[in-house]
Amino acid sequence: MNNYDISLFDNNLILKWTKQIQLNNITNALFLSKTKTLIITNNINNNETINTYDYKGDFLKSITISNFKIDEIIANNDSFFVQGKYDNGISKILKLDNKAKILSEEIIDYTNYYEQQKFIVSKDGYFLCYYNSKNGIFKISEIFKNNKSS
Repeated sequence: MNNYDISLFDNNLILKWTKQIQLNNITNALFLSKTKTLIITNNINNNETINTYDYKGDFLKSITISNFKIDEIIANNDSFFVQGKYDNGISKILKLDNKAKILSEEIIDYTNYYEQQKFIVSKDGYFLCYYNSKNGIFKISEIFKNNKSS
């Protein structure tokens, strides 16, 4: 295990507190300002764990997704989106709340386009954009809107 310090600063960059956490192989960190939740992900043996901490640095909850690697994590109000892929190349997008509870999920098999994909989040939803250079097709697909997948 590696020791990491997480710290909270106020608007004037004055340190409020520092807390030490122990994790291996941290891959992403994200702060949900609306709920004051810190999200830290780590990957061990190709299993991605999503850990949540409150604004005091106290652990809330974690979930593990087997045979999965997170490529991107993005905040949206009081929830966040995780995009990644399984060992078999299938892309998956999860919408989670601030306690790492999965609200909805979508499996997207765009393996032919994977290297040219970009996932974009807005206040209204989460979108997949991809471009296929072989046939010149550019497409935008809405994945989540108003807590529903489409």
